[in-house]
Amino acid sequence: MRYLKLGLFVILLLVLQIGVFSRLRVFGVAPDLILVAVVAFTVINQDEESILFAAGSALLQDLLSYGLYLNLILKVVYSATINAIKKSFMGSDFLLAAGVLVVFNLITFILTGIIFPLLGSKGIDSWAWLLSTLSASLYNLIFLPIIFSILKDLSHD
Repeated sequence: MRYLKLGLFVILLLVLQIGVFSRLRVFGVAPDLILVAVVAFTVINQDEESILFAAGSALLQDLLSYGLYLNLILKVVYSATINAIKKSFMGSDFLLAAGVLVVFNLITFILTGIIFPLLGSKGIDSWAWLLSTLSASLYNLIFLPIIFSILKDLSHD
C-alpha cells in the first residue's frame, strides 16, 4: 500500500509540474518537483529504496517531458550522493535536504546550460541564467517543506 501511495504522489507531482507549473513560471522557470521529492525521499529513507525512487520518478519525468534522460542520470547520481553525505551528517534532515537541493539545482542548471547549446539550442545570457538559477532554487525551496512532510508521512506508513 505504501508503494501505491508513493506512486500516486509522484504522478500527482508530475501532473502539477507539467500541467500547472509549466504555465506558472517565475522569471521563466518552473519548479522541479521531482528533484525536490527525490532529495526529500533520499534524506528520509534507506539507500536502495531511495535510489529506486529516484530512478523511477526521474524516468517518468523524462518520458513525460523533453526526454533527454538527463533527469534520470542526474537524479540517481544525486540520490547516491545524498546517501553518502547523510551517513556522516549530524544536523537536521530538513536542513540537509534544503542545502543539497540548492546545490543540485545549481549543478542541474550548469549542466543544462552546457548540454543544450551543444545540441543546437540557443545560448542564454549570463545574467538571465543567474536569475533563472536563483529563481528556480527559491521556487524549489518553497515546495520543500510541503513535499518533505508528505513524504515523511508516506515513508512511515
